[in-house]
Order: sequence, then C-alpha cells, then structure tokens
Amino acid sequence: MNDMPEIPNKRFFRPDEVARYLEYVSKRMVYRWCQEEKIRFIRYGRRTVIPREELLRIMKEGVNLE
Repeated sequence: MNDMPEIPNKRFFRPDEVARYLEYVSKRMVYRWCQEEKIRFIRYGRRTVIPREELLRIMKEGVNLE
C-alpha cells in the first residue's frame, strides 16, 4: 500500500507546492533548503522551481539537514 500523496505529472513544482506535498514543512523552509543547497532547484529569473525527481526523492528519503 502506498501512503504517498498523488503527485501531478508535471516536471517542476513551486516551493509552496513542495511544502503542501511534504505536509510537515512551510514554504519558507523549502526556500531555506534551496538557499542552503540542501535540495536541488532551478532558478528561472526570480522564480524558484524544484524538479519532480527531487520532490519524489525528498518524499522518499527526506532532506539531509547536516
């Protein structure tokens, strides 16, 4: 049985979307992880997006906070 939420089939997610799927973190925390390079992200001008593969990895393995 799979307890992961259903993730839409798209390539990139905004930090607020990532926070919503992770449920236990805020949008601000996702931005902080990006700033500290704890998760993979891409900048398009001022926009920050997280690749689908990274979201799935975080959901499976968590974030290395060290």
